[in-house]
Amino acid sequence: KRYYDSIAAAYGLGILDQDEFMEYVVYDAFITNLRICPVHLTDSGHYYYVEHRSFLPHVPGVILRHGTDKQGKSLGVAHLPLTGSNTFGVGDFETSPLSVRWEKMENTGFWTHMKYKFVHELNNGEMKAFNWIRTRNNLMDDQGDLVLVEEGKDELVLAEYLGKGLLMWKKRGRLRIREM
Repeated sequence: KRYYDSIAAAYGLGILDQDEFMEYVVYDAFITNLRICPVHLTDSGHYYYVEHRSFLPHVPGVILRHGTDKQGKSLGVAHLPLTGSNTFGVGDFETSPLSVRWEKMENTGFWTHMKYKFVHELNNGEMKAFNWIRTRNNLMDDQGDLVLVEEGKDELVLAEYLGKGLLMWKKRGRLRIREM
C-alpha cells in the first residue's frame, strides 16, 4: 500500500519501507489542540498532546506534551510568528527552561512555503541540517502533506505527515516517524 502521491514520488519522496516506522494518528483534541496516538493502541508509552496557543501573547505558540492532555510533561515548544523565523526548543520548557536547546527553522522557498530548513545539534554534539518538505497541498486542509529529510539525503525519509484533506472531522492525518 502506497502512502504518498505522484508528486512526492516524482521527487523520490515518500515512505516505501513501512516496517521501520512508528505510526500515529493525529486527532483534533479541542479547538486548535491535537492528540497524537499510536496506531497500535496497546502501545501505552507513545501518546502526545499538542497545545496550540499562538493567539496568546508572550508564551510559546505550541507546546508538545507527553500523554493525552495538557497535564503531560513538556517535551518541546515552538514560537511561530506570522513573519520571520520560527524557533523551537527541545526539552522540558516548564520545569527546566535553561536546558532547552533552541533552534531556528526558516522558510527556504522564495514565494512558497514548500520547504523549511533547520539545523539541529544531536546528542553527540554533531550538527545536522534537516528539511521539512511539503509534498502536496490538500484541498480544504490547513496543513499539506510533509516529509522530513536530512539535507543532502533526500532519499531517506525520517518522518512523514499525511493529512486527511477535505474529510478531516476528528482525524487530522497520519504521522510516521522512522525508528533509528
